[in-house]
Amino acid sequence: MAETIADVYIKSGQIILIGIIFLILLRRRYKYRIKSLNWMVSIFALAFIQGIVELVIYYIKINILELGEQADQFRFNEYHSIPYSIAIFMIYLFAEAINGHKPNLFRFTIIISLWASYLTLLFRDTFVDYALIFDTAASARLSKTVFDIFTVTAMFFTCIVFFRAYRSSKNVKNSRGALLIFISTLTYVLAGLYELGEDIFAFPPIYGAITFSVTFIVLAYMYTRYPYFVFTVPSTIYRLMVSSEHGIYLYSVDMDKEDEHENPDELLSTAINSIAKFVEEETGSEKYLRFISLIDRAIVIYRGESVSGIMITDNSTRILYQALSQFIDEFENAFKSEIGVFSADISRFDPSKNLVLRCFPYIESEDVIELTYKQDSLLINK
Repeated sequence: MAETIADVYIKSGQIILIGIIFLILLRRRYKYRIKSLNWMVSIFALAFIQGIVELVIYYIKINILELGEQADQFRFNEYHSIPYSIAIFMIYLFAEAINGHKPNLFRFTIIISLWASYLTLLFRDTFVDYALIFDTAASARLSKTVFDIFTVTAMFFTCIVFFRAYRSSKNVKNSRGALLIFISTLTYVLAGLYELGEDIFAFPPIYGAITFSVTFIVLAYMYTRYPYFVFTVPSTIYRLMVSSEHGIYLYSVDMDKEDEHENPDELLSTAINSIAKFVEEETGSEKYLRFISLIDRAIVIYRGESVSGIMITDNSTRILYQALSQFIDEFENAFKSEIGVFSADISRFDPSKNLVLRCFPYIESEDVIELTYKQDSLLINK
């Protein structure tokens, strides 16, 4: 919380920097049409709001209420942390989207309980009476302690997810990016633990805004410089197939040399499309089947305007589904004229390898094996 004029200048510079990052992310999001960047756009928008609220509170207590030495005990000092806590919660949800299709119930219950407890204690402290100042400093109040526990817990899980992404990524540049985020979030967690020591054991205070700034700068660097980094997931993709809206096989790649399969991709693609349509018709659902889960494999399906994507992976995650949808959308834009033409020559889709590497950035180029067939291997009515 800004307490001196020097803090105000630092916070003003921080707000300007976050505002610039927010605008860059927003531009990247609409330039490349990456819907998943909405996570980062929202997080930095909340960080920007947090800074504005902090400056407004400082202006009110110093220039309007003229609290002077009692300014650090102003009743509404900690309200700037509300948008900050929402940003931390969104970072946690982003980590859950990377890790799985739905948030883990146990983790989600803990995080949401801590967040709700913090807000409850904050509002209780605020309205316990109608005085403008507290008798105690913010660090001595329970709401501050619960807030620190909440941020440490949420960021610790984020730290683990990006460590797993670092370990599983085969692309060196992508792996380094995941490692950089892991280190910054780990630093944040350690600083948060130290702040808990301040709250409980009266450790000497540190300037917590430093670790906050470092973490957000690393996130900003990775997602503005490499916007497709948002599709980094700690999962293995085995096969990727594309078929037309009529179920006709168009393109496929193998992404794991150790994955052995007997049936050709055009047969598998047709079978999965048939199963999906059968399930939709028999259940009367107006929505298409998106996931088929096995014990050690998962099939992810995305249906675009004119083609469908099918992906075989070891784990179906929300971000992985969004990566597949991004690939299919870009595939349709790149081959708009070719998709509508019936032809047995599928080599016209070979340039799709660049799209694969872009939308699945943690895969190394040599691991993407394009499958090509002779023209007479497909039976298509011309």
